[in-house]
Amino acid sequence: QKHPIVADSYHNIGLVYQKQGKGEKALDQYNKALEINIRVYGQDHPSVADSKYGMGRVYEERNQMDMARELFLECQRIF
Repeated sequence: QKHPIVADSYHNIGLVYQKQGKGEKALDQYNKALEINIRVYGQDHPSVADSKYGMGRVYEERNQMDMARELFLECQRIF
């Protein structure tokens, strides 16, 4: 479960949950992807930013703008 392909799968499942309006499940999947990507690539990799972006979108959809903004700014720093 430490392979980047597994992280990609978690991320994609998160996208599906997000599209279904299941924010908590989406966040859980994005977090799993994030943990693997940080372990494999370190903090400053585009895959880490992708997971954080997905999480930010969930928070944005929930009107939790402070959390969303923080994650978006982290993505911007990485890219």
